[in-house]
Amino acid sequence: MPSVVDVCAELPFRGQARRYRSVPMPDLATPSPEALHRAADAIAHARRHGEVLVCCALGYSRSAAAVATWLRRSGHADSADAAIALVAAADYWRRDALRRYLIHAVFNGVLIERDAAKRHDDPIACLCRAVDEGNSLILFPEGTRNTEEGVLPFKSGIYHLARQRPELEFVPGGSTTSSG
Repeated sequence: MPSVVDVCAELPFRGQARRYRSVPMPDLATPSPEALHRAADAIAHARRHGEVLVCCALGYSRSAAAVATWLRRSGHADSADAAIALVAAADYWRRDALRRYLIHAVFNGVLIERDAAKRHDDPIACLCRAVDEGNSLILFPEGTRNTEEGVLPFKSGIYHLARQRPELEFVPGGSTTSSG
């Protein structure tokens, strides 16, 4: 049974946990740096006792932001950019047991193998299955993290997903982080 770090402010956690810590963060609002640091500290403390589930209620990334903060502060990611980029890279997430646990049990991630020679599944079929199961997707159209100014050329994955699932609503967004 994992320890639980609950970052939900709206609903009480009703599950069982080895250890439980509440770090409430309101939904639909950007978490404060202080709240993210408290959550990262709670994750670090709980990790000393085994597996940790970091959860929120509605899936608007409070738990992902808390884990990304922990990744950065614990040295598992060299920068905020790297911590955020970890959500998409299959080669990174399959590297060890902790990472495999985080991507599947915490993030509910859909991993896409970037190396076509290593693929066992069609990437678009994987995305379609996730959508068919009721999941929302966050896709990075460049296919990688860009460490330079500007935008890299887009990969064709979003186009192929739109062709397979024309009923989906695609909402463009942008993300930047600062280093230093």
